[in-house]
Amino acid sequence: MKALFQEKSVSIPEGCKVALVDKKFVFEGKLGRQEYDVSKIKFTFEVLEDEILIKSWHCNRFKIQLLNTIYSHIKNHITGVTVGFKFVLRSVYRHFPIQIAINNNGKEVKVLSFIGSKEERTYPVRGESVAMMGEMKDTIVIQGINLNDVSQTASSISTGCFRRKKHDERIFVDGIYIQQKTTMVN
Repeated sequence: MKALFQEKSVSIPEGCKVALVDKKFVFEGKLGRQEYDVSKIKFTFEVLEDEILIKSWHCNRFKIQLLNTIYSHIKNHITGVTVGFKFVLRSVYRHFPIQIAINNNGKEVKVLSFIGSKEERTYPVRGESVAMMGEMKDTIVIQGINLNDVSQTASSISTGCFRRKKHDERIFVDGIYIQQKTTMVN
């Protein structure tokens, strides 16, 4: 598919300030500040009062896909500084209880006695996101303003438990699973 011109617009909600400085977007909201570098992308960006325009000329299929990706990234950054992201993980076990410890002010998650092993599994929390114990039993909450940091931390914890020999998910239920993906501000 080829098109001469493609344009996407992202609306800016109240309480969010967006500026474009030297091909870097700066997002500021009530939860914090983020930057997004678009210097290597050959699109035209315009920041108006209530929306951001992304324009591309002489588009082929790959440019249209890149346009949609950048649109999603900008939308996620706006959502992050206004309401934030929160992932809830739950540990499930059949016989040996999984013990979870959060160290370094929420910057490190330790999983102890996973399937009865004495090996400690340590997972760092990425970026400015923070891990904390959940309200329910055996839950961990990871929250922050950057979706990539929050989701990669949750993913590394949940997939790190499945790296073992002869693992069949139909038989061995033990693990840490992502239970809920929501926002920090409800």
